Amino acid sequence: MRTLLLIFVLGLVCPTASAQPAAEQYIDIVQLFKGDPVEGTILTYEYNTKVIIVTENGTVRELPWENVKRVQFRQDHSRKSAIRQKREEYLPEKEPLSTPSRKLRHQITSAVTFGRVTNPNLNFGLPSTTIGGGVAYHLLYDIPVATLGFGLDLNLMNHQRRENVLAATLLAERALGQGRFRPLIRMETGPSFPFGGSEEGGEEITSRSISILYHPAVGVEITPRNGGWGKMTIDVGYRFLNSKFELTTASLDVVERNVNYRRLTLRGGMRF
Repeated sequence: MRTLLLIFVLGLVCPTASAQPAAEQYIDIVQLFKGDPVEGTILTYEYNTKVIIVTENGTVRELPWENVKRVQFRQDHSRKSAIRQKREEYLPEKEPLSTPSRKLRHQITSAVTFGRVTNPNLNFGLPSTTIGGGVAYHLLYDIPVATLGFGLDLNLMNHQRRENVLAATLLAERALGQGRFRPLIRMETGPSFPFGGSEEGGEEITSRSISILYHPAVGVEITPRNGGWGKMTIDVGYRFLNSKFELTTASLDVVERNVNYRRLTLRGGMRF
């Protein structure tokens, strides 16, 4: 039992002792029978053979055992600060984090949209909530007063009718302030083309027209810590779109339909 306890204690003490930092404030001193004492840091101590010591100026001396009178040390607090100062002087300078210098940046966003629709055949004709979503890609260019961009926007406008819109949009944005969290105002507009969709009652969409999409929004641009170059954006806005369809009924009658989309849009994305 005593042996096990001793092994356990040694197991705790040995790693702790080996992890102790060097005592830089102590100077080794080798007293000689002939000559002045030598001060520095002992590199090798071989009993009855030799002592190798490196002096403060970097000279390595090998002292024969016959001339070694005794070995001791003394404490010098100023030596520790001097060593640390030298280390700081010789430490290599860290290169600053490099950030992209290109004028064009990429932005990828995804969005969730909410709207109110009225269908006479459902819910007793009362308005109901429709949920959609979309993704977009823009190529951004920074100018001194704003950020301009051009890209494509794909959005599901009505999940019940499976109506989708593909738009080529121009973007203009103004960010305020210089901190990590910068408020922004954004406006997007451009031509859009509806596709997909199916009508009830045997109606079929046979013609679609290009219309203009408007999407104002406000949000925040978030810059990462430590000078990172990727940024995140979160915004909330409203999407306005008037789409025109031509429907062909089961009796081959052609009906023109105008849909006024109004969608509350919550969007997030990354730019890099």
